[in-house]
Amino acid sequence: MAIAPDAKAKAQWNVLEGTKVAGGMYATSTDGQVTGFRAGRLVGDGFQGAILIDDPIKPANAESDVLREHANTQLAQTVRSRRARPDTPIVCIMQRLHERDVSGFLLEEDIGEPFEHLKIRALDDAGKSYWEIKEPAAQLLSFAAKQPYIFSGQYQQDPTPEQGRCKASRTGEGSLRGCNSLYG
Repeated sequence: MAIAPDAKAKAQWNVLEGTKVAGGMYATSTDGQVTGFRAGRLVGDGFQGAILIDDPIKPANAESDVLREHANTQLAQTVRSRRARPDTPIVCIMQRLHERDVSGFLLEEDIGEPFEHLKIRALDDAGKSYWEIKEPAAQLLSFAAKQPYIFSGQYQQDPTPEQGRCKASRTGEGSLRGCNSLYG
């Protein structure tokens, strides 16, 4: 397999198997054009393609009910129907930003598809960083104490309602007091 030699755009290109198009890639924004395209192949066995959704909403937009629900509606009404076959997976990769962000929508709403949730938290229950070299635990704990609302969503993948903000303080054991919901 090889990328077709006429692929000039980073947002769309095809893969060749010999001289035949065997697949490709198409990328667009949440509001971009997806009708007229499909993910996966109609025939064949095994993996036939997927829809990958990467950061479907910006942190600033997630606070807007209108923009957040727009992203959710796009997924339910447009993206879902772009699958070539019912077994074409939809994969959403994002940080949690709000209880009703796209991940929350997928986990709580029945759009006719089961979704598995892989949750990678910045700090585990023992206060250990997921990636100490990049995000040292001491810095994460400090940030959590100063910005608990942002930390609970974007770092712990467990967004809390804004009125549910808590004041976090570091205890001698390296854990947070007053923000147990961040680790539950």
